[in-house]
Amino acid sequence: MRSIGDFFKKIQNARAGSFFIHATIAEVVKKHISIEVPLEAIHIQSTKVTLQGISQAARNEIFIKRNGLIAEINTLLGKTRVTEIR
Repeated sequence: MRSIGDFFKKIQNARAGSFFIHATIAEVVKKHISIEVPLEAIHIQSTKVTLQGISQAARNEIFIKRNGLIAEINTLLGKTRVTEIR
């Protein structure tokens, strides 16, 4: 039987990985579009990233540059994790 500490360590590692993905997405968007996206505004569902709470002009710019953003995000993460940005 495993201890409760092992259980919490597993949860902590999962959250750290999620934070790394969110931070990478925010960094790439800031680099390409010069828009600060808060980590709380980034939602990931399967391989689709949704950015909430940003202006329509920023959304349009993300849409125009989405292929470059997706390519760089997946390069930094090491494998394909993102296939769509909205």
